Amino acid sequence: QQLFADYAAELADPEQRRLYEQEVTALERERGVDVRFIHPTAGYVLRTSQDGARRCYLNVCSNPHVGAPEPRAEAGGLRWTLPYCLAPGREELRGRGRRVLLYDVVFHPGALRMAAR
Repeated sequence: QQLFADYAAELADPEQRRLYEQEVTALERERGVDVRFIHPTAGYVLRTSQDGARRCYLNVCSNPHVGAPEPRAEAGGLRWTLPYCLAPGREELRGRGRRVLLYDVVFHPGALRMAAR
C-alpha cells in the first residue's frame, strides 16, 4: 500500500510530471516522433446517455494544439471541419454505487468560443 501511495503522490507532483514529459519527449524524438502533451483547459460537461440506457458524461475541454475549426465552401453554404481529440471512455463510481461513463473530448479554443455564441 505504501508503494502505491508513493506512486500516486509522485504522479500528482507537477515537477515529477514535467520531468516525465521531458523524458518521454526525448525518447520519442530519438525515434523520429514529435510528441506534444495536451493539457486541456476545462470547458463544460454534457450529461447524456449511451444507447438511451446508461448515463454518460462528456467533459468538453480546449487546447490550442488541437486543430482550429475550418469552413469549406459548398453549394448552399459552408461545411465546417471540427478537429477533436477523444480519450477512451472510462467508468466512474458515483453515489449509491451507480457507475457512469466519462469521455474527455478536447477541441480548439476557437471551437468553444463559436459554440458559446
